[in-house]
Amino acid sequence: MVSEKGMYVLNHTHDPSEMVPGKIETYPWGCTYRPETTFRAGWTEEGIRVLMECRESDPLRRVDKPNGNVWCDSCMEFFLAPGENAADGYFNFEMNANGALLLCWGVSDTEYVFSDFPREKISLKAEVFEDRWTLDLTVPFDLVRHHLPGFEPKAGMIIHGNFYKCGDETASPHFGCYFPIDPEKVPRPRFHKPEYYGKLLLGN
Repeated sequence: MVSEKGMYVLNHTHDPSEMVPGKIETYPWGCTYRPETTFRAGWTEEGIRVLMECRESDPLRRVDKPNGNVWCDSCMEFFLAPGENAADGYFNFEMNANGALLLCWGVSDTEYVFSDFPREKISLKAEVFEDRWTLDLTVPFDLVRHHLPGFEPKAGMIIHGNFYKCGDETASPHFGCYFPIDPEKVPRPRFHKPEYYGKLLLGN
């Protein structure tokens, strides 16, 4: 299936060659530095696999522990709202090139908890190359059910989320997203805005 405006289709696969390519191209708050950042995602009954790549050499990567301020480094992020309504709760997966993961469950950037789900059950691999860095994240649906009991994925289901690239304390601070955010209503960089999440369709 092909994604359309306002929606990204997650094909029923964990094979990257069968996933729909996406690109983070919207920078609501300006920024002249816009590193090419792409992603692919798919799902199976076990979870969602997200692959992200940023064409950026020597990314800033200081944080090396869980739940650190990775957004201050060069950072790629995936936000997932698995419930019927995006505002009912979402996960933020924020990751740097060390593979350090910030993971919370909440309804805003002021109302959240650090997830106590066992980290060893979340697969995350980061790699740094000469001209780019990559992330390979698998979000187990057991994590979703840990915070949202009764969740059962099925083909045709629509959930919500967004994909981001940022770097608050890099040499060139930047804030990009896949689904757009209105800078007139959100005048400063803030990704924790579920009302701007796009639709994520669990495809066949």
